[in-house]
Amino acid sequence: MAIHPTNDNIYIGAASGIFVSSDGGTTFQRITKPSEALNPAGSSSNLNSRPDGGSRGLGLSPDGKYMYATYQTQGGGSYGNKRWAVFMAKLSDTGIEGDWIKIMDELPANAEWYDPKVDPRSTAKEHKVAVGTVWNNNNNRIGLWEATVNFDDAGDLSNYQWDMILNLPKDGRCFDFEPSWENRDLIVRSVDYTPTTWSKHQVVAMGGMNLFISDVDVPEFPCTSWKEIYGEVIYHHDDLAMSHERGFSSTYCYDVDAYKSYMIQGCADHGIMQSLDHGYSWTAHRGPNGITNAMSVLTVPTTPALVLIDARKGYGIPSHSAGGLYAKEINLDNIGWPGNWKLIGGGVPNQVQTTNGLPSRNYRAMTYDPSLVKRVYVTMRGKNYGGQNIEGGIYVADDIVAVFNGTANWRKISLSSMGYKDFRDIWVDPNNNKYVYVRSDGSNAHLYRGERQSDGSYTWTNMESNVSGATDLYAWDFNGQTYLVAAGNINNKKGVYLNTNPQSDDWNATSSWEFTGLDVAKTLEIRPQDWWENQNITLRGLAAFGNHIVISSEVSTHKKGNGTYLGEIQEDGSVAWSDWTRAPGNNRDIENPMSLQAKVKIENDRPYYYVALAGTGPWRRQMDVEEVVTCDFSVDEQSLSFTEVGGEDQLTISSVDAWDVESLSDWITVEKVDQVLNITVKENTSGQHRSAEIVLKGCKDIVVDIQQKGAVVEEETPEEPGEEEGENEEEENEEEETPDETESPTSIGGQHQTLTVYPNPFTSEIKIKGCGQIRVYIYNLYGQVVHQEDYSEGNSIDLSHLSKGQYVLKVVDEYLKIVR
Repeated sequence: MAIHPTNDNIYIGAASGIFVSSDGGTTFQRITKPSEALNPAGSSSNLNSRPDGGSRGLGLSPDGKYMYATYQTQGGGSYGNKRWAVFMAKLSDTGIEGDWIKIMDELPANAEWYDPKVDPRSTAKEHKVAVGTVWNNNNNRIGLWEATVNFDDAGDLSNYQWDMILNLPKDGRCFDFEPSWENRDLIVRSVDYTPTTWSKHQVVAMGGMNLFISDVDVPEFPCTSWKEIYGEVIYHHDDLAMSHERGFSSTYCYDVDAYKSYMIQGCADHGIMQSLDHGYSWTAHRGPNGITNAMSVLTVPTTPALVLIDARKGYGIPSHSAGGLYAKEINLDNIGWPGNWKLIGGGVPNQVQTTNGLPSRNYRAMTYDPSLVKRVYVTMRGKNYGGQNIEGGIYVADDIVAVFNGTANWRKISLSSMGYKDFRDIWVDPNNNKYVYVRSDGSNAHLYRGERQSDGSYTWTNMESNVSGATDLYAWDFNGQTYLVAAGNINNKKGVYLNTNPQSDDWNATSSWEFTGLDVAKTLEIRPQDWWENQNITLRGLAAFGNHIVISSEVSTHKKGNGTYLGEIQEDGSVAWSDWTRAPGNNRDIENPMSLQAKVKIENDRPYYYVALAGTGPWRRQMDVEEVVTCDFSVDEQSLSFTEVGGEDQLTISSVDAWDVESLSDWITVEKVDQVLNITVKENTSGQHRSAEIVLKGCKDIVVDIQQKGAVVEEETPEEPGEEEGENEEEENEEEETPDETESPTSIGGQHQTLTVYPNPFTSEIKIKGCGQIRVYIYNLYGQVVHQEDYSEGNSIDLSHLSKGQYVLKVVDEYLKIVR
């Protein structure tokens, strides 16, 4: 919008064209469009989809004689086919005089030009006009362009010239200034010149989560005159500028995590950002090569400590199918280099591949087992709509350090029926690590619980019929008891609910969930919102510690937060809610457009609430609790391996308090002697690898993983069926699919002689003949379940995610070796 400097005309640029009002806005008339411009756009049926046509903004010269405007000139089914152009025209009292003039020489043709601004210090003989671009794709990452437009004595256009006056310093450009944590070619979504009443003649540019300013009347303009004003450089680390926000937080942050003084955030447009000083200063450099987009991040306190990131090329919301899982060792003194990152799952930037058994996907949430920190879980975003069939699911690394070193694989633990869910949260039960709690998002926003079995597989129960619209989930320990808190619709009431016994068999019954008293109406009672007009308010950013629960409310479609709330669990189990938006320590409100991942981290024995916000970066605040109970209880090893012969080993325990040990396996004997635990493992005479867990019980539970190889046994070759038996079988199954004669079918012995697995060896998939409907398990040679599914005869079992080697297939109680 612009207002004429002398006659008070009001001009509006819109998708349906440019309009002028000469009566103070009472009525508007459309101004004739350029002949090259598309017709006015129609109404949009989708808030996220703009129809072709119309204007992308306008600006007036200081004397009101000229208008500059951008129009769409070419449409198309794909964004790459669309075109926009910059035009100028003389103004009249009610519109324009003559024709529009296109001024596009030297400007890139495939950018979406947006909202031209005229320098108010422009003269009748020379105009300075800056124009930005909008966000849609990399064609718009072309910096800021300015036109010098010259006029003759009659006031007619003489000539013009466009120059790039701002972009990232690289590739031989003249620019040389400190861009703070920005490390990509710049996109300028908004630009303006300082008014004439200001003593300094400056231009300000903003876009892509950054803000720059430059003096104009200096000889260094534009190459070396720019200064960033969004991230103050605190110090330089290995030639990296480490920057602190100036009260203008800017990253579109999906997730944030910390390990001691190291902190990391996953961002839509910056890839990852890393900090060495508890998040005070940041750099966006030295992530994996080619990475510009990241989502979930996780620090794992293993030995060595690791950091994991979900990452890819591109910007904004990631594709379901594109992504790699990278990891590196955490160095508290050094950011490191791109070469320090290893690909431990998925593919290199935007390549579809499987690494360590984990296929390329958007890995939406990650967590580790607090009782066995080497066990790490990853969830994926599945999708089977819009013409796409992308299977996701839940995977586990039983030993993330081994996966990092390339000696172990991820394995899928979710059911095939869960493959197309968009899983956004996963938490391990802090008091019984055989349970994991998961939330899906989108149209199938439900809750799930996985229970680990003795063979490493997981059984699943859900609340698909009892809860809908689940927007957040969190699990934590409260006085030695596991609490689960969720935001969603239960019993057709949208709010925040507590489950104080999620380990019970009826955890998924609505009667097991208690309403905490916080719903949309309560949030508006605590923080009244005058602007709110029946918009859809969402509850997100959920985390908890002790008897305190934190959550925020927002209107997601507007990216506008309403506030953050603190719930305090009372002695009678009720929850008292209050406003937690402002921190009294620095008198600062959380600037919350939209909450994403949240969690509680313990630092210096104090709990901190962490939350990733969409557009204002990561935030944290110390939680006020009367007392934080610290637990000084550790063990020197959390996993032991034995050969089939068995043997003895020792664990050294460090604890200031009393502790005990629990072992339920008859092939393991434990003996406690002071702070030492002696472990004796019996000989394994079977051909199967076996595993067990020893639980150290003190101020917390610590799980020690015990693995033992199986004895090497000769595989029995099943007898060939007799001629008569084979003939009968052929007659009974003549309509069924039979194995190709070139493949090598293998029969399963025992009571299921008629089951045939083919091909074996296999390349990417197998089939089973003569089974009907059964449950199939695939084990590696360590006895771990690497695949499980409900199988129906005639279908194929996709095992393309498995590495080459030997595996064991289990059907009911029979086993068969298969080879890829």
